Amino acid sequence: LKRRLSMRINLLFLFLIFSSLLGIACLWDNDTIKMEKQDFPEVYDLLTGNFIRHSEEYYHWKIKDRTQKLKSDPNNPRLYDDLAVAYSKMHQDKKAIELMMQKEKIVPGEYETYANMGTFYLHDGQLEKGIEYIEKAIAINPDAHFGREVYQKYLAEYLLEKGYGKNFELPVSKIIFPNQKDKTFYSFLCKKLKNDPNKELNLEESQKAIKGICGMIKFGNYNSPILLEALGDILSQGSARHSRKSNRNLAILAYYRASQTCNSKSASKIYIQKTEKLARALQDSYNKKDPISNLTKDLDRDIILADKKFQKIRANEIQWIQEGLDVDEKFAEVYYGIQPQPKPEKKEVVEEKLTDENIPAKDSKGEIIFNTLIGIIILAFLAVIVFIIRKNMNKG
Repeated sequence: LKRRLSMRINLLFLFLIFSSLLGIACLWDNDTIKMEKQDFPEVYDLLTGNFIRHSEEYYHWKIKDRTQKLKSDPNNPRLYDDLAVAYSKMHQDKKAIELMMQKEKIVPGEYETYANMGTFYLHDGQLEKGIEYIEKAIAINPDAHFGREVYQKYLAEYLLEKGYGKNFELPVSKIIFPNQKDKTFYSFLCKKLKNDPNKELNLEESQKAIKGICGMIKFGNYNSPILLEALGDILSQGSARHSRKSNRNLAILAYYRASQTCNSKSASKIYIQKTEKLARALQDSYNKKDPISNLTKDLDRDIILADKKFQKIRANEIQWIQEGLDVDEKFAEVYYGIQPQPKPEKKEVVEEKLTDENIPAKDSKGEIIFNTLIGIIILAFLAVIVFIIRKNMNKG
């Protein structure tokens, strides 16, 4: 019985250890792991912004909340991750980097630290430094976030190759209609993965690249013209001969969306030219009448509808903040269907006051005498039993 009990205790102990490891194995910040349990939205939804995301008000709240929690729990690495990501979302990447450096002193060598640090450096324009930390993260966990860091690294290397810096101008690739010989992000991937820019990626490789860029769009900045252009490059080339024509329609929309989100009229003009050139190629191939106007018209409409949905999310977050609620818990409950864990109830200690009603009454003299006699009789009875037992033992 003792052996079985010991085995059960050991199994339970191992289960608890593995459960705790799985619980922290793929964190970026506390919200990312919840988001990654949801399916990636379709590419079209990413282009329109039709997916669940937080408001600026939420990140302001999160900065205050995690700053306060760190005061009482200064060695909690997850709080550092949460706070740093919130600062990065508010475009304060230098502050985010500083927090990760503090965390590295407390818990050195964590994957989450290096993944975050690499992203923050990239956002801050320090591409070489960003690549350095992303490589450290990949070395620890190459498959985290669906392999997103791998393509994040490739994109940063591509930008460096294209002369990214102070005087850098969009588009990254100025060529209007891409092909295998052009230096687009797709041809860069071919060179990286195939050691030859003229060799095509197969279907699986193209899909992984699309998924990697989509992850950056969803969890980074869905309005980034650089990410949208990279997505357009892969959809227009990587999937052109391996998948449906709808992928190339999405490439048209990705370039068109990049034209809307860039802050340069000249860049916007080139993105539009890319859009029109690719649309005309599709028209010739599939005898489709004027695909660009129909596609972009629907996209513009759906962007407005997606923004209305987002404004409802924003209104909810503002209300929860004003009501003093835990916004993370409410958000997870409403949008992920995750019920909050019940908080332990505080037990109230009630002091019993001594009153005439609850003070036990003193025994009377008669009761004391009676109880004493009963005690004597019991002791005498026990003494007789002990005497008889000893007598029998002596006879034996």
